[in-house]
Amino acid sequence: MAKERLGALGTGADRRPEGPIIDVSPSEPVPNQSATQGSAAWKRALSRPRLQLAAVIAAAVAIVVYTAQLVPTGPAGTPSDSVAGLAAEGMELEPAATHAEGGAVAPDPRGMPLEPAATHAQGAQIAALSVPADLPLVSETGFDPELIWPRTQWAPQPIFRKLKVGRGQTLMQMMIKAGVDREEAHRAIVALRKRFDPRRLRAGQELVFEFLRGPGAVERFRSMSLDTDVDRSVTVTRDPQGGFTAQEINHALTRSLEHGAGEIDSSLYVAGVEQQVPPPVMVDLIHIFSFDVDFQRDIRAGDGFSVMYERFRNEERGVDRPGDILYASLTLSGVTYRLWRHRTADGRVDYFDEKGQSVRKALMRTPIDGARISSRFGRRRHPILGYNKMHRGTDFAAPRGTPIYAAGDGTIERAGRKGGYGKYIRIRHNSTYKTAYAHMSRFARGMRPGKRVRQGQTIGYVGSTGRSTGPHLHYEVIRSGRKINSQKMRLPSGRKLKGKELDAFQSVRAGLDEQLTALLEKDTIQSASASDEVPVAQQ
Repeated sequence: MAKERLGALGTGADRRPEGPIIDVSPSEPVPNQSATQGSAAWKRALSRPRLQLAAVIAAAVAIVVYTAQLVPTGPAGTPSDSVAGLAAEGMELEPAATHAEGGAVAPDPRGMPLEPAATHAQGAQIAALSVPADLPLVSETGFDPELIWPRTQWAPQPIFRKLKVGRGQTLMQMMIKAGVDREEAHRAIVALRKRFDPRRLRAGQELVFEFLRGPGAVERFRSMSLDTDVDRSVTVTRDPQGGFTAQEINHALTRSLEHGAGEIDSSLYVAGVEQQVPPPVMVDLIHIFSFDVDFQRDIRAGDGFSVMYERFRNEERGVDRPGDILYASLTLSGVTYRLWRHRTADGRVDYFDEKGQSVRKALMRTPIDGARISSRFGRRRHPILGYNKMHRGTDFAAPRGTPIYAAGDGTIERAGRKGGYGKYIRIRHNSTYKTAYAHMSRFARGMRPGKRVRQGQTIGYVGSTGRSTGPHLHYEVIRSGRKINSQKMRLPSGRKLKGKELDAFQSVRAGLDEQLTALLEKDTIQSASASDEVPVAQQ
């Protein structure tokens, strides 16, 4: 039997070697035939299961040892960044060698091309790396989970994408559009909810995404940030454990004072926007004077306005927002009404005239911004019923969704549907006055019977529910149980400052007047300078 087995293995002289035939050129060394024959015998021996397992274990050990020889290590046992890094660590570098039996040089584990190898004195093989100068290596800290890729590869490059939120788009949609994996986007949004409610995302907001681009142009999501206000932003970032962490960042703002003035042709709001006054400031200006001014009937061509307001700017991001109105004046039919902002001793902020009389009245004549009177109080032909009927309120036509304000401080008596009124709210202000608001599209959050509201607080939004031909607010004022004309009623005056309170207000007023004078002088100088720079036409 032993003889038969020995004959099967052969001597190498009377049979061809196992495996593919090797085509050897004259310049290459001739392979050792005995080694080839031994290899064939080894392959046949591997047909036994036990020997197969032993061979697998031996091969694994050989691979580990061989890899350790290929990757140079620093003094601490960590892979060095480059050949130059080894030299910096004080290690002596030896030229790479060709394998003693002429085998090919093993590929570099980083996937980079290898330089031609030189002969090493001991016959050992060292990979000589060809390192592009413009590709940075990962830092000496070893593998950094935040960088996603191990340090045996080139450091990933940061890639930024900026997207603007469109109307009706959600945060999930925006993240997927930017290229974030849906599962990662979900985990990032869950972390973000601790600092920011994604439902508050508004059309026009900008989202900045950061990705890390590694070998093969593979990108991995790293962070996303957005501004929630001029002075605040939130960022959600991948943490070293692979999860996400949200952080809120506060930004320093620079405060300045601005002034705007102009002549009114048809609309106070339009006149202000034409003079570069921010729209929110013009809305506040209208709201301040709405206690005494009927903007449908009192405004005439040639009237004017003047306003001094705050502006807060984020210099880092180049964005700003308007602040409070500090001074406002309105000239109607030659009569000028002036108001100054003042915080009283009890902490309430209000606007007062030169005598310390508050502009605030018990009730607002117009509890809505930017609306026009579409139907006045009195007898009229009903647009739906088709016959004459007393109209016991004032209708303000406005776009659907326009905010509706509480006309005064009080308690909600009723909030719900009421026949032809549609969605309806009634507020009791005191023992004498109540106000009612009808045809709303929806109520503001939290509006229910028994809730206390403040003057100017949003209670609902314009709609066309109930018996209505279009979006508008039906506004009623009820005095001692009887509905009256809100546009002609005599409203009780608001607070009047006296004694030390009046002295404190006069001091604040004097300071605001000085600031206004300085702004007007600055505007005059700038206007004169601009006029001097106008080129003279060549004759």
